[in-house]
Amino acid sequence: MSLYGSIPATSHLFVALIVAVLSWVGGFVVRWILRASTGDTAPPKGFSEESWSSLVSPLGRKSGAWLGFLERIVFALAFLMQGAFLVAGWLALKLGSKWQTWAGISSTPDSYEGMSDEEWFSARRKLAALLSQRFLIGTLANVLLGLAIAVTAKMAANVLLLMLGLGSM
Repeated sequence: MSLYGSIPATSHLFVALIVAVLSWVGGFVVRWILRASTGDTAPPKGFSEESWSSLVSPLGRKSGAWLGFLERIVFALAFLMQGAFLVAGWLALKLGSKWQTWAGISSTPDSYEGMSDEEWFSARRKLAALLSQRFLIGTLANVLLGLAIAVTAKMAANVLLLMLGLGSM
């Protein structure tokens, strides 16, 4: 059933509030999942802890958190409105933007001063794996949380409408 129709505007506001709050809370869940799933982030041989940390730490933590928050809202609303094409479109756009980033990682210098070729190759491989894991796991977590948020918001709105004697969504 569509989110729109002969449902009172208050239930739309209620759904929007639930989606926003659960999307914000979902940020803590995604951060926990990412920390638990990225595994060993110790620097490879030849890198100091500080220089490796600057490479693997997410740039613009606030912008990533905001993007995830908005992503969960968009996914939840898309699922509520039966607009899976919005999810697919966003994922395609996101993949296209990451493609360029990954191309840049693979075109790093062929060697690094003070490191053997094997050490440098290992470091590049580890960096690419960490970044792609974070991207894929974070995106999947946001899609699944968006679906869970949509289901929860619809159930809560139905309870509210039934309590008010107005039927259900």
